[in-house]
Amino acid sequence: MEDLLSDLICIEHWDDPGEHEEQGDGAEVVDLTGLVLAPGFIDPHTHYNAQILWDGELTPTSWHSITTVIYGNCGLGVAPLRPDQRGTMGSTLENVEGMSREMPDAGIEWSFETFPE
Repeated sequence: MEDLLSDLICIEHWDDPGEHEEQGDGAEVVDLTGLVLAPGFIDPHTHYNAQILWDGELTPTSWHSITTVIYGNCGLGVAPLRPDQRGTMGSTLENVEGMSREMPDAGIEWSFETFPE
């Protein structure tokens, strides 16, 4: 199924369950009985501003069939951030995002202080 979906360009026709109309133009017919055919899902409000720094695949997203995220709208950006502000940001992430206080320090390579960095 994964190979099929990676090559799928467009669904041009579908029949109701139990019905099948022969396609004479060489189109491939795929039986999805027992499966769900669904579009990609958009998550319009994420809290990945810090997590993306240690989890570039944003794994919880793909686990839930989300294909697109709107990023950076939770108001907790970790850049720009001076070294003396890191502790405050860690405490904020702990309170707002529910992560441990140690998680940002363990996951983020604090090698930046500005947006371009």
